[in-house]
Amino acid sequence: MASIVFVISITSGSILLLLSVWSLLTGRFQFWPPPSGNSWQYSVFWTLFRVMFVGLLVLCLIDFNSLSAHSKPNYILGVPLIMLGFGLAIFYTSYLGWDNAHGKSMGLKTRGIYQWSRNPIYVLSIVGMFGIGIVVNSLFV
Repeated sequence: MASIVFVISITSGSILLLLSVWSLLTGRFQFWPPPSGNSWQYSVFWTLFRVMFVGLLVLCLIDFNSLSAHSKPNYILGVPLIMLGFGLAIFYTSYLGWDNAHGKSMGLKTRGIYQWSRNPIYVLSIVGMFGIGIVVNSLFV
C-alpha cells in the first residue's frame, strides 16, 4: 500500500517539476505563476500539489517508523525543523497575502525575506517536510 501511495505522490510532484522546468526553459507557456485563477495552469498546479501533499500525509500514517526503532535524535532534529519551516511559511503567507501566495498576482513584494528569495514559502515548507521525514522515520516520506 505504501508503495502505491508513494508512486502516486512522487508522480504528481515529478509532473509539477517537469511542467515548471519546461515553462522556464522553453517559454512556450506560463505555468507558474498562472495567468489567472481560472486558467488550466492554476487548476493543474493545485490538483497535482494536493495529490502530492495528501500522499505525503498518508505515507506518514501508514509507513511511520518503518526504517528502524525511533530515537531521541529524530525528534530533537525533526520537530524543530517542522515548527520552524511550517511556522515561518505560515507567517510569510500571511504577510504576502493568501491570494498572492497562491499565484494570483497582487503586486510584487520586495521587502524583508523577499529581498533574498522569490519563493521563501516553498523553501520554508521544504524545511518543514524534511522535519516530517526525520520524525516519521520512513524511506518513502
